[in-house]
Amino acid sequence: MLVIDKNNPGYVVASFPQDKQRLNVVVSDEFKKQLYKLIDDGASVVIVDFTHVDFIDSSGFGAIVATFNHARNHQVTFKLCCIASSVMNLIKITKLDQVLQIYPSLDEAIQSIS
Repeated sequence: MLVIDKNNPGYVVASFPQDKQRLNVVVSDEFKKQLYKLIDDGASVVIVDFTHVDFIDSSGFGAIVATFNHARNHQVTFKLCCIASSVMNLIKITKLDQVLQIYPSLDEAIQSIS
């Protein structure tokens, strides 16, 4: 489901492979499973690129929060980037923007790594 790029120094990028993707009840378990594996395998920074995602339902948000918590419990930095404005509105309503590290672009997410 996710395309994983491990060929970067110090971070891993997970992205959705094509336009008009949805992070919903159908795919949220697989999304979480793939990201948990990256965390459990020792990634120090995981960036999820949402460029191709235009919809996230409650299961998708649950998977994001669960992955954030799993990353935090393993001292892994978890970042999101390139979130559609319609999805970002929901993130702001739920105040997840105050908890999650969210960046407008992949470059900005990468530059924020310290």
